[in-house]
Amino acid sequence: MIPLKAFAGGTANGAWQLYIVDDNNTDGGRGGELTGGWQLSIRTEPIISEIGPRTVLEDTVDRVPFNVGDPQPAGILPTATSSDTTLVPNEGLKITATGGATFLLEITPGANQPLPVPPAGTVRKTTITINMAVPTSPLPGSPTVSATPRSFELTVLPDDDAPLINGLAATYTTKAGTPAAPIPFTVSDVEGYPAQDIKVDAVSGNQSLVPNGNIVITSGPLAGDRTLIITPIGVETGTVTVTVTANDKKDGSGKKSSKSFDLVIDRTPAFANSTPITIVDNGTARPDYPSVIEVAGVAGLISKLTVTLDGIAHPYPDDLDILLTSADGSKKAMLLSDAGGGFSIVGKAARMTFDMACRRPGAGRDDPSKWKLETRKLWRGRGFTPG
Repeated sequence: MIPLKAFAGGTANGAWQLYIVDDNNTDGGRGGELTGGWQLSIRTEPIISEIGPRTVLEDTVDRVPFNVGDPQPAGILPTATSSDTTLVPNEGLKITATGGATFLLEITPGANQPLPVPPAGTVRKTTITINMAVPTSPLPGSPTVSATPRSFELTVLPDDDAPLINGLAATYTTKAGTPAAPIPFTVSDVEGYPAQDIKVDAVSGNQSLVPNGNIVITSGPLAGDRTLIITPIGVETGTVTVTVTANDKKDGSGKKSSKSFDLVIDRTPAFANSTPITIVDNGTARPDYPSVIEVAGVAGLISKLTVTLDGIAHPYPDDLDILLTSADGSKKAMLLSDAGGGFSIVGKAARMTFDMACRRPGAGRDDPSKWKLETRKLWRGRGFTPG
């Protein structure tokens, strides 16, 4: 017996002939018959339709419809490969069935391809090859028949990619009126544009907390290194969204990319001197006169000042004179003098709070010589009469 697989790979079209011969007389001369005639069931190997050369722009998807001749068994899909897996990775080739014998090939080139090197106009190409293997029967373990692979050339045209911004976190924190810690990050360009020439800008989403002028960008030491110096103003707290933009042309005409982060501004901590002070009758305080608080790391000019005296006690507050001088000695304010009469505040664990607003009488905010202090509240305590 000659197995039917002998016909595999042959041509289906034409006159098929069935020869029936009784080659022995053992049946007593009775013979036989074929009452229902005969049929042929033919399935050809998959024939993948021809696909001509194609061109796609980098960072876009090319969709290629094709068919494989006769309808194929459900769940059997062709496969595709690329000869240049950097230009078009194999995982960027996706085939889906669209009905019957038709399929759709989606081609996604690799992201951020470098621009061609000289000579000018050079383009990169890859060969895409489609294959398909179909089982000869629905029975498990049946042999498969493969289509003749179909290949076509794909040209990927370069596109100018936006610069890359790396190294920025989602959130940073600082204190009100205090510069944030330097924020380092890097910029680069996949086409090889000099990193030192990438234009970088940053803007604030809240000008009242962080004006754009209070965001400084420095460069170095390496070409792509950048550092943000951000200084909030005033004593207000809140969250500011800062957006960093990189442009691969110095004049700002190139491709842009942006990244944003939040700067959380917390309340500035109070500065304190917790050393107890002894107030000597008819004399100066001890052990230190004057008592000193060192202030450091505060940026900008003073817009508000609050002085709190904790646990003050005196039998005759009218005798007290309390003077505050600025760090540079150029300004001073008498916090308390000849006020309170003979109302004893001994044993009351009293707290005095002096809340001062700094005003600028018509002069520029940045001119410290034009600022003055105005005492608004001298005493927060029951029964004490301000002087």
